[in-house]
Amino acid sequence: MILARLRGGLRSRALGLNDSGDIVGFSEADGVETHAFLYANGRMQDLGSLRNDPVRANAINDCGQIVGASAVNAFVRHAYLWEKGEMQGLNRLIAPDPTGHLEEAFDINDQGQIICLQIHATGSRERRLILLNPREAAPFSSELKRSPERMHRSEPRPEEAV
Repeated sequence: MILARLRGGLRSRALGLNDSGDIVGFSEADGVETHAFLYANGRMQDLGSLRNDPVRANAINDCGQIVGASAVNAFVRHAYLWEKGEMQGLNRLIAPDPTGHLEEAFDINDQGQIICLQIHATGSRERRLILLNPREAAPFSSELKRSPERMHRSEPRPEEAV
């Protein structure tokens, strides 16, 4: 199979695949910017962006939830979740954390757990892996998209680190 490109793009790159054969990744569009895409049922779909920033999709689960990163500039990125046609910054779905923000989401499993990279706000550029766990009583709905209670974070213990 030859993977398509978004309109105007010269290249595309696949980064994730689920059991249904849906593919996610990024593609150039209009010759310059990278856009996250979903390739499903023989069709390439542009997933949009958080603020018209370059975006890439890293993973998709069997529920069709997609995670990745949106780049504000060369040094600042924000992790996101794309679900039911809407992209949301993961930092908006968790309780505020003054010590840092979620920079990139790497993977999501079928239970909705997301592994992210958090960068500390201290200026040290120190990073750590964070596991986000969905709240069991919080299915996706429009009134929850602004709620910091949709997900909570936990850090893998050092002995569990891979």
